[in-house]
Amino acid sequence: MSGQSDNPALLPKGFADLLPPEAEGEARSILTLMKLFKKFGYERVKPPLVEFEDSLVSPGPGVRHATDTFRVMDPLSTRMLGLRSDLTAQIARLVTTRFDDNDMPIRMTYAGDVLRTKGGQLRTTRQFCQVGCEIITNDLSVNADIEICVLSILGLKSLGIQDITLDLNIPRFVDILLQDQAEDEKKSIKEAIDRRDQAAINEKSFKSAESIIKLIALNGQADESIEILENVSSYLNIKKQIQHLKEFYAGLIQTLKDYEVDDIYVSIDVLEQSGFEYHNTLGFTLFSTQARGELGRGGAYNIDSKHDGNTRTGHGFTLYMDTIGRSCSYDEGTKRVFVPFCTTWKEIKDLQEQDLIVIRALSKDSKPTKACSHLLVDGQIEKIS
Repeated sequence: MSGQSDNPALLPKGFADLLPPEAEGEARSILTLMKLFKKFGYERVKPPLVEFEDSLVSPGPGVRHATDTFRVMDPLSTRMLGLRSDLTAQIARLVTTRFDDNDMPIRMTYAGDVLRTKGGQLRTTRQFCQVGCEIITNDLSVNADIEICVLSILGLKSLGIQDITLDLNIPRFVDILLQDQAEDEKKSIKEAIDRRDQAAINEKSFKSAESIIKLIALNGQADESIEILENVSSYLNIKKQIQHLKEFYAGLIQTLKDYEVDDIYVSIDVLEQSGFEYHNTLGFTLFSTQARGELGRGGAYNIDSKHDGNTRTGHGFTLYMDTIGRSCSYDEGTKRVFVPFCTTWKEIKDLQEQDLIVIRALSKDSKPTKACSHLLVDGQIEKIS
């Protein structure tokens, strides 16, 4: 059995054709985001779809997606190539090879498709578009984190997405919390935390068990969570991260207020660690009741340079256009007017200048397609019933 199909419409699992109006909607959404990001000084970059494998999956952002990366042999160099599975890793390469400290801080924005070897539980597609921004600084900057986070929210709002939840995180918080536990005990505690099993956590009787139970019970309420975290910091080497989160949260709320954005629900879940393996100090995820799954995520991470030995900090976010597409309305609200074959190009031009989409008959016998909403009849535009 060959496993081949005679159906030309059949695509590999996780791949799909983007048809009207979704394809046009995604293109317009990307344009809207790019215009917004440009107003904040972000300049667009366009890295290649394919790179040498060793640079694409190098330490940092690239490591996390190493198993997601398609690999092929380059017939010219005979070296292994990787098809990008995430754009952040390419931004890190650009920073270390194309810029120097005189360019800091660097603000970059990007939009492009990524390709992955497998889909996830919520994102089953293996090819989708990422849009994002990055600020690169010489050291950790709470102001850069605030700017990046606010920009991601403004981006979603510009696309008409409402009911946004911003979930804040301290990467590797649980590992720091359990650093004095034996490995076997640490594993069972982590599993209990993932299940949010308060009874199992309480049975372990370790130093921070009570604080973890309180954090679970709060269900992400930001102000109360920060208060508990400050108590935790008194006996753990995590004061710097918690202070950073506290300053970030205060600055974020004030900035959103300045932009008159008052409908964002902010939660803090430091017990959620999945997906922030290369981040440090701060991570965040964006959700909406309009969409199933993550709309985007971001945070701060280190960029280590092999060229000059310097370590820089990236502050960035990535929006997932496939998830966003499922939560946006792509009704362009523009009349699509079918005009007879005898209509002159001058008349068509006049109609187009009225912000109408004009579909010209190709012969005198042509009929309007289902894409047409109106007809041109004796010089008048009439709605198709």
